[in-house]
This record gives sequence, C-alpha cells and structure tokens, in this order.
Amino acid sequence: MRAGILRPSLTKWQVVDPLWPYQSAYCYADASPQTHVDPSGMHWGTGLLCVDSHQRYLKMVNECIALVNSEFKKELKNCNTIYEGEITSCSDPKILKDLGETEEECLRNAESNLVSCGATQRTNHQKLLDKCWSNPESMLDPHPRRKVRHAKR
Repeated sequence: MRAGILRPSLTKWQVVDPLWPYQSAYCYADASPQTHVDPSGMHWGTGLLCVDSHQRYLKMVNECIALVNSEFKKELKNCNTIYEGEITSCSDPKILKDLGETEEECLRNAESNLVSCGATQRTNHQKLLDKCWSNPESMLDPHPRRKVRHAKR
C-alpha cells in the first residue's frame, strides 16, 4: 500500500496521494498492491502504464518550467527597463529638485530598486518552479475546460 495517513474514525485518507492524478492508483505496485508496498508514497513503478504516466508527467513539468523561465526573463527585462528610466530621471535637474535628492542619491536609489526588483522576481520564479513540480497541470492550464452535460430532451 502507498504511504498515507488514514483516519480510521472517518474511514478516509487525510492526505492526497502526491503522484495523483499523474499515475494510476496501483502503478507503484506494478498492479499488485497485495505484494508490493511504497512507504515513501513516491515510487512510480516499472510497468508500461506507469512509465507512460511518468513520461507524460515529466513532459508537463518541462513545459511548465519553460513557461516559467520565459516569464521570468520578461519580468527581469521589465526591471531593467524601469531602472533605465530611473537613471534617465537622475540626470534631469528638475526631477531631482522635485525628489529633493542629489544625483548620487538618485542613482543609489535606482540601483537599490533594481536589486529589490530582481530579488522579488527570483523569489517568485522559485515558487513557480516548485509549483511546476508539485502541480504542473495547473500551471499550464489555469482555467481547465469543464465538461458540460446536456440534458436529454
């Protein structure tokens, strides 16, 4: 049996299978749950069905990572565009007067803002990469199509 926390009083599992829905229920045991166990809950199994499930999962993870990396590059470019605008503003005496800063202070603040923007983007990037591994399907299709059942007339 796959690892999990069973709550006998409710006769329900308290945690969701970490590989669900990417793998069929008995893949970990190669379709023989009476003779095989999976204490970690993370074994993929070696049967053909299991390997196919694993390959589909890895393909989704790779697509998700490519999407997240592409968005990350766009966000870093946006940080640089903002920085360049701030640097340009630092050379304008009228803007410096309105800000009440010297040119050096303005440049330091612009650099600090760039570092902060980059750090924020890296943190967000890592969170999204983690989500790619845990639930790539939700990252690739945030609005899954629902099946609509039509009433018989």
